[in-house]
Amino acid sequence: MQLYTYDQGILSSVLTIDYASRSLQAKSDYLYGSYGLMSAETNYTYIGSMWVALTRILYSYDESGRYSEIRIQKWINSEWVDDRIQMNYVYDELGRQLEYQMIYFRNNAWTDPTTESSYYNADGLLERREAVYFNGNTDYEVIYTYDGSKLLSESYSRYPSGNGWFNWWLVDYEYNYCGLRLALVRYNGSGTEWIPSTRTVNYTYFKPDLCPDKKVPVCHNGNTVMVKKTVVQTRLNHGDCLGECPDGKGSQQVIKKSERTVQPEIPFTIYPNPATDQITIASNGYDDKISKVELTDMNGTILRSETINDDGNIVIPRNDLITGQYLLRIYGDQVYSMIVIFN
Repeated sequence: MQLYTYDQGILSSVLTIDYASRSLQAKSDYLYGSYGLMSAETNYTYIGSMWVALTRILYSYDESGRYSEIRIQKWINSEWVDDRIQMNYVYDELGRQLEYQMIYFRNNAWTDPTTESSYYNADGLLERREAVYFNGNTDYEVIYTYDGSKLLSESYSRYPSGNGWFNWWLVDYEYNYCGLRLALVRYNGSGTEWIPSTRTVNYTYFKPDLCPDKKVPVCHNGNTVMVKKTVVQTRLNHGDCLGECPDGKGSQQVIKKSERTVQPEIPFTIYPNPATDQITIASNGYDDKISKVELTDMNGTILRSETINDDGNIVIPRNDLITGQYLLRIYGDQVYSMIVIFN
């Protein structure tokens, strides 16, 4: 079980507790720098009666708010020691991450760089990542698979061994009828076989006292309806989804029983989706100026809210967001909503 703590609407820590025994297990603390970008993430484990530091991740950004360097450190002999650096990030004209280099501190020296490259399909979805050693040999690759609604359905990683490939890890994603993630199942690789590891299930609940509005949007059979907040949980218990139904280009098409109903398209390009580091909103020459962009969790809690003052592309960095689905709202001449995924 994970407990999230926020400071002025920004995630400050995540606490992991054993669900059965309620004993403390792990903790992550987050610090932020200029423009609300995360500057450091520190991870701890609970041993005996105290927190013990494990790893620290330090983030640097370029003038566009994109990663320029990520430094991973380990707590060894009462001090932080460099373990890996990710640097030399390359982005395309759409702001998509194309590659970066990794160097490791091994045997008291830095290794030659390993380059990880990202490849996208015609829809702008990330379909493969490949890491290559300095000598040209492949280190590993990650493959992404999507369903007909452009939902991430599976991702897996493998590494070369002899004349073939050995499995490393695999994740299967499960969704409900309106495109909200219900669960993910992780597998570990064993040679050419997959061994089930863990299953994480997402539960949606609603606290009326935390909602300032009298009515709340709920997705019912592919249609967004406004219901009194006092009956939201009852609707959720009967299979409805909290929040507006997903719609628009680049988002999940609403699944109604065995049919798929395509909603009116959003007049913007949202890419990549799913994303790893950031999401970009391109206007595509849309006449009406975007005035505001909001990012919420699937319970409707606003995580980001940005007032827009120019007509250029809008970049939403991942920062502290954990892997999962979020609702993106774009305010123009009307409000457009879609589901975006950070993986």
